[in-house]
Amino acid sequence: MLLVLYEAPVGASGALFKDEIGKQWMRSCIIRAIRKLQGAEYHCANIDAEIQRSRELAEQGAQTSGMTRGGMLLFGENEKIAYELDAFLAAARGCIDFIAGMLSLHLQGMSRRTSITRLLERAEREPAASFSSLLTRWKDWIELVKEYRDECIHYRAIEATGGTKFDVKDGEKISTIIPVLVPERVLPDKPTSSNPGAGKFLAAIHQFVGIAGVPPHTEGPLSESAKKVVEMMEPIQEGNGYIRVELFCQQHLERLHQFVSESFDEVLTLKFQSYAG
Repeated sequence: MLLVLYEAPVGASGALFKDEIGKQWMRSCIIRAIRKLQGAEYHCANIDAEIQRSRELAEQGAQTSGMTRGGMLLFGENEKIAYELDAFLAAARGCIDFIAGMLSLHLQGMSRRTSITRLLERAEREPAASFSSLLTRWKDWIELVKEYRDECIHYRAIEATGGTKFDVKDGEKISTIIPVLVPERVLPDKPTSSNPGAGKFLAAIHQFVGIAGVPPHTEGPLSESAKKVVEMMEPIQEGNGYIRVELFCQQHLERLHQFVSESFDEVLTLKFQSYAG
């Protein structure tokens, strides 16, 4: 990519770059997009490492605990994962923005600071225009990442709660990880509870221990207190709009890689020779 850019003409009639500084800005957009992509990879890897560390600590805790029977449930906020997810979203969004700058520098009347939103609007208005097919294919995913990142950066703090269940069965000490779940999409905002993660805690108890009076651990009509418990925990279940945080990041990182790759491929066909139209 950068070798092709290096060989692109400067100052010629109809050339994309009027001067050397124009080429430097194109190079900057490409390098910065790659660095943001690497940042997203870094934060995704940190989340994987933190989850692995939690597993190892859980196994150690199970073996060193003084339990001889029964079970125990530990649950709480994992601030490291919350911070890494915040940074992952920021890096992914930043990468998208620099790709938008790279594409925009190929379009007359646009600049490296042209937003991805403006490019998406152009693609909708002019479906036959350069890059419109690319942007249309990725529109839903780009808007999901934009909304998720903007919501978390500007309007709320990420909560990442998880834990471990310890059991003793037939004399063997067993640990089970309660995964950190995050919404697959942005959900309606609610005031921050004085007991963060209460609904997730109830969902974990229900899944791994059972709550008296709440199906499937009981039969018959729900009591009023059981209804309140169900209302709090019902949405917070894997596969019900929630996903493990490591899978969330892995899936979006894979899509980010693909979006960057397809964007570079489209730009390379033009060879930085002239405006794309």
